[in-house]
Amino acid sequence: NNCDEREKSGIYRRKRKMQIGEIHARFLEELLAAERKFPGWPMDVIHAAAIATEEKGELLKAAIDFYFGRGTREEVLEEAIQVGAMATRFLMHLEDYRPEA
Repeated sequence: NNCDEREKSGIYRRKRKMQIGEIHARFLEELLAAERKFPGWPMDVIHAAAIATEEKGELLKAAIDFYFGRGTREEVLEEAIQVGAMATRFLMHLEDYRPEA
């Protein structure tokens, strides 16, 4: 199967460097900092999703820069943490979003 072939080829690693608890702690730290800096959050789903998507774009840019030797692993990590924090914030308000109609 494809997954087994990828693992054998080294595309996937079995051992994680960061543990789930550490990742969640970093998400929470970033989420709280963002809430202090920007206490308001859009109440419409489009603008809320745009914020989360903007962070995803910054992660992609950091990943491209890292891949081509123009960026650091730390920059990728920081952007990934911001993506997780904004996705969390988006989900925290999910019940508040309403259709326009």
